[in-house]
Amino acid sequence: MKSLGETQVARPNVPMVQVPTSLSPPALAMRRRYPRRSTSFHAQWLYFSNSRWIPLNSQNYAKLESILQTGGVFMDVADTNFPLVKSVRVFPKSDYLSYLGVRFRICRLLLPDV
Repeated sequence: MKSLGETQVARPNVPMVQVPTSLSPPALAMRRRYPRRSTSFHAQWLYFSNSRWIPLNSQNYAKLESILQTGGVFMDVADTNFPLVKSVRVFPKSDYLSYLGVRFRICRLLLPDV
């Protein structure tokens, strides 16, 4: 009575159990004990300046996520942390932004939604 993709596991004093071959018995036990939680995340973008990480304006987060997901190379964003220019050029895949010809390292933090 074996179906395709299943094996029988015998243990002393335990009846025969049908177990899918893709998961071992310990993996099945772990799955029962710790079910997967569907945790959603949001991203926060930071740049490194003067020996500390500073967050970019939150209205830029969605723009940076969209350019990262669509495979774009760069995006110009307006940010109050850089008052001398209309916008700064951010390169999310390369992890830096350019401000007045100076490169600043950027970082994307994934934070769980509460």
